[in-house]
Amino acid sequence: MGRITYVEDTQLDLRARKRLAAWIVHLVGQAHLIEFSEDHTPDHKNYALTVKAQIDSALHEDGEAPEPISLIDFLEMYLKRVKAHTAAHEAETFVSAREKMGAMVEAFDCGQCGVENKWCKGGEADLFQFQHETGGRCLDFLRQITRRFIRQAELEYQRLLADGNDIEIVPPIMLATVRKKDAAGTLPVDGEFRQPNGKTDAVMQVYLPMDDALGDAIHSLPYLIFHEVFVHGAQGAALNGARFQVDQDCAFTEGAVDAVACEILQAEVLSDKSALPKLLQPMANAFWQASYEYHLNRYKMPEVGANDPGDDIRRARASGRNDIYRFLVYLRKLGGKPKGWAEQVILTLNLYMTREERSTFYLLMKQAKYREEHQIALIDPLHQFIMNKDVAAMMRTIRRNLGLKMHVH
Repeated sequence: MGRITYVEDTQLDLRARKRLAAWIVHLVGQAHLIEFSEDHTPDHKNYALTVKAQIDSALHEDGEAPEPISLIDFLEMYLKRVKAHTAAHEAETFVSAREKMGAMVEAFDCGQCGVENKWCKGGEADLFQFQHETGGRCLDFLRQITRRFIRQAELEYQRLLADGNDIEIVPPIMLATVRKKDAAGTLPVDGEFRQPNGKTDAVMQVYLPMDDALGDAIHSLPYLIFHEVFVHGAQGAALNGARFQVDQDCAFTEGAVDAVACEILQAEVLSDKSALPKLLQPMANAFWQASYEYHLNRYKMPEVGANDPGDDIRRARASGRNDIYRFLVYLRKLGGKPKGWAEQVILTLNLYMTREERSTFYLLMKQAKYREEHQIALIDPLHQFIMNKDVAAMMRTIRRNLGLKMHVH
């Protein structure tokens, strides 16, 4: 399995990492309350608002200190403020939630991070910590969840390979974290996967907002990271030659493959808490709900005639899900193929199709979608492809079956 490291000079600043860590601790406490408390009274809401307010209060207090305190000391200060300001909430569930939050703090222990006695001070030298094997502990939850998801991708894709060779599905990844500045974005978290270039590793950038949207962004992280790893990490992995990028409006990759990835994420990963790093396990239910909502928002088709920024991308994604994935599910039933056939076709294509073949395949599916004789003509070549993994032969057969004499552009 490929290694996971950090992009040393592209990480959230110390203040942002403190806010991120405090929000995770806060959300863990809230998840504990939701799981163990049957009645969610106004008292619960007041408690949640009070706890959240202490993040900004702790950041303000930290900013007034003579010099920035360490992240672990910041979290301890935050928890002291939480305990002081929620002392009136004495019910067992609240006490238990505070204890749960306190137990999570050790995951961010600066004393176990990087070089001894070189704790982050809020300057450029902080990034030095990310060069070390044990450095970047404050963002280790990202490295852990990426590693878990790579393992899932390797498991799902290896069984689809033609010759059984144990190839590297997901390349080595360098993690980068960036402040999300686009307040007009439709989703709370965003990301980018840059394929390896020559001898360099792939780079996965995660864009996080540093405002009240951060809670939703954290809950959406599993969807984002699973997408980057499972969809783009495996993209063209079985081909010879360099890995390649696809455009954001690639209907096959961003629509069809992503839709399959979401189903696997929900059914096989988020349904089992043990599939998540220990720190994040309490939020498994919130992750599932966020992935469901994220998926719906990601595929919301713009109104007819709308031409707002990003509408072309949203249309392409929706078309990929509807005209490829859902269409293949329909073909599975039409052809009497076993359950999972459509997903197998899409994931195998993701391993073997080039960038150019993806757009051609999408157009062929659209060409065949509305005539039953064309629909039937797709089933055999697609099934044959599962066995021989020959994309070019499949395309030729489909064109011939559809009566197309020239390449589809």
